[in-house]
Amino acid sequence: MAELFDKNGNATETTTVTVYGFDQQTGEYQNTYKARILAGTGIPGFSTMQAVPESKAGYTLVWNGKAWQEREDHRGKTAYEKATGDAVIIKALGLPDDEYTLCEPATPYDKWNGTAWVTDTDARHAADVVAAEQQKSTLLAEAATEIEWRQYAVSKGIATEEELAALDKWNLYRVRLMRIVTSQAPEIEWPGRP
Repeated sequence: MAELFDKNGNATETTTVTVYGFDQQTGEYQNTYKARILAGTGIPGFSTMQAVPESKAGYTLVWNGKAWQEREDHRGKTAYEKATGDAVIIKALGLPDDEYTLCEPATPYDKWNGTAWVTDTDARHAADVVAAEQQKSTLLAEAATEIEWRQYAVSKGIATEEELAALDKWNLYRVRLMRIVTSQAPEIEWPGRP
């Protein structure tokens, strides 16, 4: 087929050839099609007559101006920023930039050590303590509400036997909550609600 084209790439006669189109900016293979080439003209822009070879799974072919090259294709996959662990969807050809990894962190407390994610146990423990303090505060507020109205009924001499029994259980529950040491989180055994 080369004899159909002169040294400048123009057809020596009108002909139809198979061309392989590629993206103008990335060089990525787009499609194969037949093109009618008039004598004295060349093939369409952003195409070549060099056939596209088979590519491996996870790769795509890119025209470099002289030949097709395989490039890793991770588009649509999730990459993780090494500094923060934040997830991003890969949109460009090739490997993600050096500040990203394809390895997913196992916990929100993982830090990148240069080769892998490692869990920052101090940060995880601090978060567990904060969560335990919040839970303790919520449970104590609930207990205070339950105790307050029953205590009022007692002070007015109108509490029923059931209310007196419940008041005792809620007071005991509040004492058990107060004794919880949140720094032991997450290994805390919370008392059951009365």
